[in-house]
Amino acid sequence: MIELKQLCAGYGDRVVLRDISLRFEAGKLIVLLGPNGSGKSTLLKTIVGLNEKRGGEILLDGVSVDALSPRQRAKRVAYMAQKRNTPNIIARRMVLHGRFPYLSYPRRYFLEDLRIAEEALALAGAADVAEAPMEELSEGQRQKVYLAMALAQDTASILMDEPTNFLDVRHQLNLMKLACRMTAKGKCVVMVLHDIRLAMKYADEIIVLENGEVQGDGTPGQIYQSGVIDSVFGIRLSKFETTSGPEYYYE
Repeated sequence: MIELKQLCAGYGDRVVLRDISLRFEAGKLIVLLGPNGSGKSTLLKTIVGLNEKRGGEILLDGVSVDALSPRQRAKRVAYMAQKRNTPNIIARRMVLHGRFPYLSYPRRYFLEDLRIAEEALALAGAADVAEAPMEELSEGQRQKVYLAMALAQDTASILMDEPTNFLDVRHQLNLMKLACRMTAKGKCVVMVLHDIRLAMKYADEIIVLENGEVQGDGTPGQIYQSGVIDSVFGIRLSKFETTSGPEYYYE
C-alpha cells in the first residue's frame, strides 16, 4: 500500500502538486486521469524518488520513504517511465535490470533472477524479442520490454506512466487485463492513462487531477455520477449498459 499525506512537489520554482492526500491500496487498479500538466507524472516520480518532495509524507507499506534507502524503496515499488533512453543491449538484459535491487556488488544473476525475468518477458508479451537489440525494436516492442523490466522487479506496488503508449488496440487490452490479474494476486497497480474509456472500463478506482490538485476520487461509477470528467476535460461523458457491464463514450 502507498499512502500520501499532504504531499507537495515541483520543479525549480514551480509547484506542481499541492497537499495531495491519497491511499493506493493493495489489490486495486488505480488510474490517474487529468489534462496535460496536471501533475500525474510528477506524482509517480515523486513516489519513487525521481523527483524530490517539497513537503508532506510518503509511506510505503506503512514505512516513510525518508527511512528507506533507494534499494529498499526499489524493493517495495517499481516504476515504468513514460520515456527513457534506449541502451545498446538485448531485451533480456534490459529486463534483468529489474533485478538490480536484489543483487550485491559485483552484480551476479542467480537462477531465480533468470527465472523471474523469463516469466516477466512472457507476461508482458515480449518473449519473442528477448534476444533482439533494444535499438532494433519498434516503440511498441520496447514498451513491452520496459513493462517486463518493471514486472521483474517483483514489488508489491507498480507504477506505470502511460503504459499503453505505442501499443496497438489488442495489446492495450492485453495490458489492462494483465494489470487486473496482478491486482487479483494482491498487487497495487497505479497507472497514468489518457484513454478515459479504458480507465472507466478496467479501473477499480479513478483519481482525477487538475492543476496539481485532486478534483475527484472514486469508483468509475462514482466518477461518472460526479460529472468531474466533464468539467475537467470539457467533454460530455456518457454510458450505455451491455451484458458485460457499462461502456463509456464521450463527445
